[in-house]
Amino acid sequence: MISGSYETAARMLDVPTGLVFMIATGRPADGGPAPVQPDPQVAAPSSPQRLVNPPLYHPARKQEVIDWVRWRAERELTRGG
Repeated sequence: MISGSYETAARMLDVPTGLVFMIATGRPADGGPAPVQPDPQVAAPSSPQRLVNPPLYHPARKQEVIDWVRWRAERELTRGG
């Protein structure tokens, strides 16, 4: 068994956190009706709703990419149209 949070398990398995919660508890994280009988021995977070649609990962900006996009946009805009 994987110990730790649902988020940790989701990262390790490369699946959505809500799916890990559903597999572990038998209940959907969005609070909808359970498709199967939940396992009473598995602890559920106080608010599983937070596991649905976790925030997107936004990597750090790179100035070289921003400069390239700016250069490319200027090039496109200065073309005769």
